[in-house]
Amino acid sequence: MSVSGPGDRMPKQIQLAAKGIDHTVTGLKGVLGAIPVVGALVAEIVGEVIPNQRVDRLVDFTQKLAAKLDDQSRILLQNRIIEPEGIDILEEAMWQSARAPSEERRQRIASLVKNALSGEELKLIESKKLLLVLSQLNDFELLLLRSHAEPPGTASDFMRTHGEELKPVHAYFRAPKALLDKHAIRKSMDDHLKMMGLISPIFWTASRGEPPEFDQDTGTLKPSSYHISLLGRLLLREIDFYPDNDNFYDRSKKA
Repeated sequence: MSVSGPGDRMPKQIQLAAKGIDHTVTGLKGVLGAIPVVGALVAEIVGEVIPNQRVDRLVDFTQKLAAKLDDQSRILLQNRIIEPEGIDILEEAMWQSARAPSEERRQRIASLVKNALSGEELKLIESKKLLLVLSQLNDFELLLLRSHAEPPGTASDFMRTHGEELKPVHAYFRAPKALLDKHAIRKSMDDHLKMMGLISPIFWTASRGEPPEFDQDTGTLKPSSYHISLLGRLLLREIDFYPDNDNFYDRSKKA
């Protein structure tokens, strides 16, 4: 009769853990396979893409993607998913969905994948670029970007829902620390959108005799406002987050 020591127990624990992961992945592939069309495609690569974590988010993403497909788009998707670029987009979307804490974010990712794989306007490589851009924006930055597509003072459903949280945060001399901190965070988000080329600054011409206003933090000319860029518009369209009438307001043009 042999006696197992500590060194013998460790390999067994590893084996049990591995079996547990295998069983979870197998079960997940079974759940995904039951989702029409898209589920079977995702199940083929799920074992390599996401091992045993946040599987509920991945299932949610796949269901949302399947719900967005009509008969025609299903056929287009089946034809494009066999291309290396199509598989690359789906894998990236799965990684992002597994990390996405909100259903709304997974909805946006599913929209982008649907438009990329079942549409013909964009090349797959361009859609992959948009997916990577989306991954660098948090949910509030997406709201900020969407707000730049609205005319000032608009009474749209979007502004009625998010107008209060999107109000500008103004710092002033001897402002409370909490306000200064909030202002710094909001400014960093605006700067991030600008750095990524999603919004562009607008500089109004100063009246005669009036000096231009400069940003105290950067020392550069201070913009009066921002307007959404072509890239920003494209991203919002591809994630199905543009204004209902699809007419973007260009703040760079005076009425």
